Amino acid sequence: MDCLSEEVLGREFSDDSQVWVILNETDQGRYLLFPKDEDTLALWAFMKHEDAEHLVHLLKTLAPPYKDMNLVIVGDLLKEVRAGAKEHNGELCVWSPVDSLEFFRRYEELLGHYYGF
Repeated sequence: MDCLSEEVLGREFSDDSQVWVILNETDQGRYLLFPKDEDTLALWAFMKHEDAEHLVHLLKTLAPPYKDMNLVIVGDLLKEVRAGAKEHNGELCVWSPVDSLEFFRRYEELLGHYYGF
């Protein structure tokens, strides 16, 4: 997965930058973790709210375990998300708008939702 590295985040973004994360509303204190690669779970955070919305749409459409979950998107500070990832034994994976679009293009049949159609 091509998310922003910790090095890039540290160099180009302040700890007070806002990112968007997905939570299961019935388990509010816990971030959802997703695969970063075969061996690693990561807390996915997005620089754009719309990208987080589209991931929720994909999960509800393509992933049966998420279909009935009440997933919510919340804005949080980068420093808080970093701490949350560490607390839950996961890595942080922040998606830029370009990286998000590239990831979503793997599911082109669902891009209409991404573009608001």
